[in-house]
Amino acid sequence: MAGVPIPPAGRTGDPSMRAPLKASTRLIGSEAERLVRNLVAAAVGVGPTTGDPTCSSHPGNDVVVLRVDGSHHDQDVVYRYDGCRHNGTDDGSILRKATPQTAQQIFVGVHQPNSAGYALYELLHGPVPPSLQPR
Repeated sequence: MAGVPIPPAGRTGDPSMRAPLKASTRLIGSEAERLVRNLVAAAVGVGPTTGDPTCSSHPGNDVVVLRVDGSHHDQDVVYRYDGCRHNGTDDGSILRKATPQTAQQIFVGVHQPNSAGYALYELLHGPVPPSLQPR
């Protein structure tokens, strides 16, 4: 895949040490079509990113894997939202920025996060207030 590889949660090759599936949802019809349109419409690149100078280049551990059953072929898309600099989508060939439209469609119901880092907070709620920004 293009972009930054998903780091294993434990030793490579040990399935018991990998991140578990936390939830699964199937979107169909116009809801699914709207999400795919919004994913494809996102600007090429990565983001949102944080300007925090102490932030590492680690891509973050939490991702959402979107499996798109297409009319021509199926496609997996990795949606990163937990890092400082590598947030966005990766379909194996194009990196695109995460957008409020896509985040607000994905992080609902059982997929609502218990907490949100800077990037996800920004996607779901808007700019991080100055009082919460790193100093």
